[in-house]
Amino acid sequence: MNPRKCWIFVATLLAAPFAMTEAAVDFKSDIEPIFQASCLKCHGEKKPKSKFRIDQRASLLKGGDSGLAAPRDA
Repeated sequence: MNPRKCWIFVATLLAAPFAMTEAAVDFKSDIEPIFQASCLKCHGEKKPKSKFRIDQRASLLKGGDSGLAAPRDA
């Protein structure tokens, strides 16, 4: 997954709870499996690509080599 797609993916996941009005989103059952399957291979604990980790909140909000943090919810 290229970096632009990763940012779009993360932004979509962070915005999803605000866009949905009928069903509640549960991180453990709805979002974490997507991160496990699509993101943690390159942005997890072991040698994170572009020094961007998504497995820890502080690292996610700090950002990686680009200097940009993942989008925060409003």
